[in-house]
Amino acid sequence: MQISLRLEAVASLVENANILIDVGSDHALLPIYLIEKGLSKIVYAIDNKTKPLLNAKKNIMEYGYNDFIFPVLSDGLKTLEINTYDYITIAGMGGETMIDILSFDKLNKDAVLILEPQKNTDLIRKFLMDNNYEIVDELFIKDNDHYYPIIKAIHRGMKIEYSKLELSFGPIILKSKTAVFEEYLNKNISKLESSLKDAKSKTNLLNKINLFKEALNYDSKRHN
Repeated sequence: MQISLRLEAVASLVENANILIDVGSDHALLPIYLIEKGLSKIVYAIDNKTKPLLNAKKNIMEYGYNDFIFPVLSDGLKTLEINTYDYITIAGMGGETMIDILSFDKLNKDAVLILEPQKNTDLIRKFLMDNNYEIVDELFIKDNDHYYPIIKAIHRGMKIEYSKLELSFGPIILKSKTAVFEEYLNKNISKLESSLKDAKSKTNLLNKINLFKEALNYDSKRHN
């Protein structure tokens, strides 16, 4: 199964899952890849739209994974009938939508979360912090000229505090500071500085520029 670099990166954070819930599964490409690579024994492919789910069923049948991948029509986790899963993946949604899904009162908090938000990543990290999750791994990748942060989080018995900078860019992404992440920061700094010329109010732009520059100059040794 050929999948995007973005979904490959999501899959790379899964380790020996027994039952994985993929929310917003669309055509079930990630579940098929996870089964194919032996990264999960069982996957529930959840989508809230009928047409993508029908396409998912076709793909699952084509690969012969009917006994390993189970499509479910559901708004998030609301109609999922099991609570024994050990992983949840949510990719390709906005941060606010992800928060709605993860706020479900019957969420199994023992499940490892792997999240790839398309926007409002800071809100996702704040939600994780406020709900006693620790960010244990992060990736920052570029796929088709778009940049994607990917977060892996585990529920803990206490609150893990993150700074504003860590909430904005990710504690592990900041420490690893890959070439792709530096490219992303420099591009945003240039873009924001260009916007300054014509901006009537410069305060917000300057604050954003300073935040990106702080991330670019982040020294993990100083912040330990």
